[in-house]
Amino acid sequence: MDLLTSINFFQVDSATYLSDHSQISVHIYCNITPDFEEDSPNFIPLQCTYKWEAISKNKLIDTISDCDVLHEIVSFENNIFDENSNGINKASEQLTNIFDNLAKTSCKIIRHKKVKIKKKKSWSDNEVKDLKKTVVDLGNKMRSKPFDMQLRHDGKFKSTFSVPGET
Repeated sequence: MDLLTSINFFQVDSATYLSDHSQISVHIYCNITPDFEEDSPNFIPLQCTYKWEAISKNKLIDTISDCDVLHEIVSFENNIFDENSNGINKASEQLTNIFDNLAKTSCKIIRHKKVKIKKKKSWSDNEVKDLKKTVVDLGNKMRSKPFDMQLRHDGKFKSTFSVPGET
């Protein structure tokens, strides 16, 4: 009841053929400022994802019935976490581990392929590298001002390229 004043709105979504329940979305106002950056080392990219299969339901029921998993869930429920970012991080880590362990035992694991980073072309000659930079810069200028006749007839442009029949 104490949170009612913090609820901006909620909605009951339409029922789907997947369940006889309807999802309830709640938007709660909270005055929290995140103290992280996107490049933070706390964000670890996923190594794999999980795919739900026809036998996953039975596997999940068997896994949840396991004493070790039940103990892990009860331990999480009974744990009192600090009401600060360290407590939230600890709770999030424990809950993620529970879900991850359940998914590993009941779903098909799909591993992500590592993306290869393309190497930049190495120029054999600094003159060629400088010429490429000049051409790219002039091309960008021409693209931004296609009707600028002064740019088209710029002396730098003519001196960079020798066109047969022009001086």
